[in-house]
This record gives sequence, structure tokens and C-alpha cells, in this order.
Amino acid sequence: MSQTFRTIALFTLGLVLTAGLIQTTLVQKENHFVRQRWNVVVLSTDTTRADHLPFYGYHRNTAPELTKLAQQGIVFENAIAAHANTAPSHASVFTGLWPNNHGITLNGKSLKKNTHTLGSILQKEGYETAAFISGGTLKKHTRLHHGFGTYEDNIRFSRAAADTANIAMRWLRSMATSKKPFFMFMHSFDPHQPYLPELDHLDHFRKPEIIEYTSFHNKHTHGTNAFDLNQHPIPEHVGKELIDRYDADIHQSDQALGRVVQALRQMNLLDRTIIVLMSDHGESHTERNWKFDHGAQPYEEQLHVPLVLRFPGAQLRQRVEPLVHHVDVTPTVLDALGIQTPVPMDGRSLIPLLTHHPTKADWNRIVYSHCRTEPVRMTNLGQSFKQRGLAYVLRTQTHKYIEFPKTDGTWFPQMFDLVVDPEEKTDISQIRTPLRNGLEQQLHQWRDQFSNPSTPDKPMTPEILEQLKALGYVH
Repeated sequence: MSQTFRTIALFTLGLVLTAGLIQTTLVQKENHFVRQRWNVVVLSTDTTRADHLPFYGYHRNTAPELTKLAQQGIVFENAIAAHANTAPSHASVFTGLWPNNHGITLNGKSLKKNTHTLGSILQKEGYETAAFISGGTLKKHTRLHHGFGTYEDNIRFSRAAADTANIAMRWLRSMATSKKPFFMFMHSFDPHQPYLPELDHLDHFRKPEIIEYTSFHNKHTHGTNAFDLNQHPIPEHVGKELIDRYDADIHQSDQALGRVVQALRQMNLLDRTIIVLMSDHGESHTERNWKFDHGAQPYEEQLHVPLVLRFPGAQLRQRVEPLVHHVDVTPTVLDALGIQTPVPMDGRSLIPLLTHHPTKADWNRIVYSHCRTEPVRMTNLGQSFKQRGLAYVLRTQTHKYIEFPKTDGTWFPQMFDLVVDPEEKTDISQIRTPLRNGLEQQLHQWRDQFSNPSTPDKPMTPEILEQLKALGYVH
């Protein structure tokens, strides 16, 4: 074989191999999305507000590992949670449904029977499935374990993310040589109250001599939850340390989730895997009358959440501004895998956002969220709210409209212009009445689909009630 012929042959082979590689990327030059049966990993960092992550502009490096992940994928700037509590939001992520449609409208409730989940759909498609849980609100009473061949929730109240990561990585190692694709969900509970990170994480964010919170916390809460915390004035210096501790908990969660990503890389699985990074909800700090808490206040610090998608090969990297929602995760993953949704879902695939780049105006959607009502947490509004009822939230790209259920059967409204008032300090529901009337009508049309919009709580088992009390969800 002549040298010239050998050179041409090698060049031709190179073109063939390059063409094959191009076919495995997600977006070709003509913006055609290539679907393939990738592995799927969903990483959830509980109680993590978007604006406390560096890749959403936070000034502290709370999440170095997750920032690396975000730099290799798609960051959704305006992702909205389905609920300000853990179980309802995770259920919306894994079903593509609003909480009223899947049944988990409050922590302690269960999925409606025969509800399709991402796990059950992928399991039927031949995927190995496993979930590793760190918080008691996601235990099997939720029915979220359906569709998972492994659902590791051997905890009483909560478990450190590092321990959960160790268990998850053992399972991943068993998948390294499997011929079947896999779907894995790992949940970190670390950023949740009571903000007690390990000192090596805390020392990144506070001065060593600041120890006020520990004594304050132990004195007033007996080491349990945030509920009693607000029964006492929180000194300013203690409030600052609370934020330090919260940031340290995010850092602790980041390190655990980062180890899982690193394990995927070491096992040569990373570039065969779609990774979804998310949070279920955020956390109010000093923005509201009831501080360092979540669940009953449907404002941006609780409902604006991080959402990142990393596709195999990190071929698609961008920041997306239009409004997206928890209910979009399952339709998007299924679309990326080339799997049709077996039932209608409330969410939509985000693939068009990634391949056709519509503007915020072109996307132009309305999404909905919830929070529970706890009168003690909302005394500043001067209303008589239902205990553990369900507030309804309508969100556009620019405005938010809320209705809280009152004990007299009526609804208390709030409305905010998020463009001029991003911190939601000024209720304009009584000022911008034409706009309010339009949003109110839209919300009512949506809410009227559901038979029991106020969602009074049903009796819970003693075990579930104990878990919710320990985690601060029940007075």
C-alpha cells in the first residue's frame, strides 16, 4: 500500500469516525435533536434557593462542584417549584403533574394509585432503577418508590448526604458493566433546618469565634426544628450566622453530590448519562415575618429553584431565560430519550427551548404552584387562614398572583410585579385591578378543575406525624 493511499484511507476513516461522533451529540448544526437511550441521574439538593448558588450569581462559593456541572450544561434562569414543600414538589418532578393531579398536595400524603412516574415508565422501558433518600418526607408512604427496583430510605427522620452518596455510589458501581441503561435518583437533605453542618464546611463561611447560634438553637428548639425558633426574637448576629450555616449546609450537600458526579466520570458513565440537578424548594431567611423557614410562604426565595440539565458529552451549554417548572422535568427527559409519554402530563418538554431558542415572549406561558397555609406563619397578613389548607399560585414571566384559603370559605389575594418588585414587598392586588381580574380568572379556571381546592388534611399515621413534627412541618 502506497503512502499516499494509506494517508487517504486514514483520512477517510477519520471522517467516518467523526461523523459517528457527531451523530451521538445532542444538537447537530441544523438544530436537530438526537434522541438516545442514555442513563439518567437526578440529583436533588433539598431546601436550596437559587440565589444562594454561585452559578445564579451568589457572591459566596457555596457549590464549587455543582458549579462545574452547571458550566457543562443548561442553566434554567427561571425555574419554578411546584410547591414550597418536599414531597409535593418531588412528586411533580417525577410525574409531570400539578400536585392536585398526582395527589401529594402536602407532606404526609401519597400519590394517587396508578399514577405514572418517571421511574415506572423507564422501568417498563428496560431501565434499572434506584433511588437513595435522605429525608423522611420522601419515604415509601409517598408511593414515590413505585417504579424503583431499589428505593433506599432506611432512615428515621433524615441522613447526611455524604452517607446517602456512599450507598448510591455502591449501586452505581454495580451498573458500570451493565448492558442495560439505568435511572438513579439521589436526594440530599443537608440544607434543611436545623442548619448543623460539619465544621469543615462551616469554617468556609464564618469566623471561628461565632458560636452564638448553637447555644441559641439548643436553648429554644431543643435541637429539633425551625418552628419554635420564631417564637423568640432572633438577634441580628444570630441571623447572620444562620445564613452562614445555611450556606455551609449547601456546601456540604454540594460535596456529596459532586462525589456522585465524579464517580460517574471515573466509571466512564458520565458521557452516557443525562444529569438533572434540581431543588424541591428554597428557604426564607430574613425576607418575611416568619424567618428561616419554608412551606407556607409562596414567595420567590421559596419557589425560585435551581434547575440544570447536563447532556452526555456536555455538548449543549447555555442559559435559558423563559419560565420553566418542575412539571417539565419528566416530559423533557422522556423526550431526550425518545420515549413517548404514556399519559398526558401538565408539563412540557423543554427540548424546543434548547434547540430553537424562543424568546421569553415567544414561550409566554403560565405555571402554577402551591404552599400549605399555616396561620402562625402568616400573622402579618391579619387574616384567618385555614390550618394546613392549600394556597394557589399563578406565575407569569413578570407577575405572581396568590390566593390563600380563609376559614370563612373565601380567598385572600396577593399580587406582585416581579419586574419592579422582585422581593415581593408591595402587594398590588388592590391597585392593578384589571390585571388582577385577568389573573384571578385564569387561576380560578385552573383551580376549578380540582374537586377539593382547599385540600384539608386527612388523618396521618402516627409514624408520619412524628416525622413531620421532627422536621418542623407540623405545629
